Amino acid sequence: MFKCVSNFTGKELACYASLDDAKEAANNLLATKSLHFYAYKCSNCKYYHLSPENKKLNVTNYACNCTDSNGNQKSLYMTKEDALKAIKKINEKNKSLRLSVYHCPTREGWHLRHSHKK
Repeated sequence: MFKCVSNFTGKELACYASLDDAKEAANNLLATKSLHFYAYKCSNCKYYHLSPENKKLNVTNYACNCTDSNGNQKSLYMTKEDALKAIKKINEKNKSLRLSVYHCPTREGWHLRHSHKK
């Protein structure tokens, strides 16, 4: 089974079979730990995951066909500003990456690209 990993923490994401299951998990986190999460459908594994509300970026659910060097589908950010916010959040966790944004060649939106710093 494909395992999704958080871009922000590097940890494996919990998978939920339905949107209702994911929303229930988000409600449980709110009730038990006062944490605000939202559910989203993953374009890679087709399951649902949770993301903290304060990290929510405008990522489209309409995927393009762009893939990274490992063959994984790239996230498509609706605006350049959202892509730049994603870079900022990723850099908070991983200082060894040099990231930039570029316009998707097939859809309206933006992608991230990186190379390791020397």
